[in-house]
Amino acid sequence: MTRDKHLTIVMPKLGLTMTEGTLSRWRKQPGDAVQAGEILFEFESDKSVMEFEAPAAGVLAQIHVAEGETVPCGTPLADLTAGQASLPAAPPPAEGQTGFTATPAAKRRARELGVDLGRVAGRGPGGRIHLADVDSAAASQPAARSGTPL
Repeated sequence: MTRDKHLTIVMPKLGLTMTEGTLSRWRKQPGDAVQAGEILFEFESDKSVMEFEAPAAGVLAQIHVAEGETVPCGTPLADLTAGQASLPAAPPPAEGQTGFTATPAAKRRARELGVDLGRVAGRGPGGRIHLADVDSAAASQPAARSGTPL
């Protein structure tokens, strides 16, 4: 029998000068099943708006910080119960779904540039695709197809 792990999700610190963040929007609510890499919430620093991905699969057990609250980095935001017993059966992969993971910024840039993420080699941990990987792939693609110049 597998014992569930309880993970505390904290306000991330994105840089040396970041001291606090504002929780903009929860994408999941307590009791919702969460897959690893799925977006849990959006937050803002003084320089950007970011999405936070779940570090593990499980169930969002409790939320400690409401939308719109500004809290210091490291403040507990939510609890995630991770483990096999807490998860419903995973749905089968959708047709055409791939096994790669990419950062939200990389996904956005790939859409903008028309880059197929399935053909990008990620250099991050576990093969995760980062912005630089998408930019490299876009630079190595053949010239854009005929169309109206901007």
